[in-house]
Amino acid sequence: VGQDQFFKAITSITEHLAGRALDAELEAYLHE
Repeated sequence: VGQDQFFKAITSITEHLAGRALDAELEAYLHE
């Protein structure tokens, strides 16, 4: 695995987790 591929994988995982966290916050906000 090249460093570029590794970096892209980390970025995509980070974005995925950030997206899920954002969804959860939105969900909580809407249900208040």
